[in-house]
Amino acid sequence: MERPYSLAEIIEIISRSIAEMESKAEKQLPDISLQQLYYLDTIARMGNPTPTALAEALHLSKPSVTAILNRFVQQGYLCKKPSDKDRRSFHIHLTEKGQRIAIVHDTIHQNIAQHFVDNLEEAENTTAQPVCCRRPKRFMPTLKTWSSGPGFFTEFYILCRAK
Repeated sequence: MERPYSLAEIIEIISRSIAEMESKAEKQLPDISLQQLYYLDTIARMGNPTPTALAEALHLSKPSVTAILNRFVQQGYLCKKPSDKDRRSFHIHLTEKGQRIAIVHDTIHQNIAQHFVDNLEEAENTTAQPVCCRRPKRFMPTLKTWSSGPGFFTEFYILCRAK
C-alpha cells in the first residue's frame, strides 16, 4: 500500500505542476514573462486599481510599479485613465490586448484547478474542498511572509474556486 503524502509533499507536487503549466504557457506568449503575466492578472483581479493600490498588492515600491506600468503602456497592455474623483491620480485599465492575456492566464489556472479536481475521487473532493477552501484568506498574512513566487496566492485561490 502506498503511503499517504504529507501536506508539504502535496503542496510541492501542486506547485511543481503549476510551474510546469505556466512555463508551457510562457512559451506560447513569447513577448511576456511569467512575472508580467502575474502583474496583468493582479491588475485584472483588482479591477482598475490606482498605482498606489497596485504597489501595495504586489508588495513593490511605487517607483517600481510606475516603471512596470510605463512598459505595459508602451507594449499596449494597459492604458491610464484619470480618476473621476481626483484628477491628480489615475486608474490602470487593461486594453483589449491586456484583457486577452489576463484571460489566458486565468484559463491556465482554471485548467490546473480542473485537472486536480478531475483526479480526485468524489469522497476526496468532498473532504478536500472544505478543508482547503473554507477560509483561504486567513492563511494569507502568514503566507506573505515566506512566499517567494509570483502567483502563489492566485493559484491557491483558483484551486479553491474550482468547484
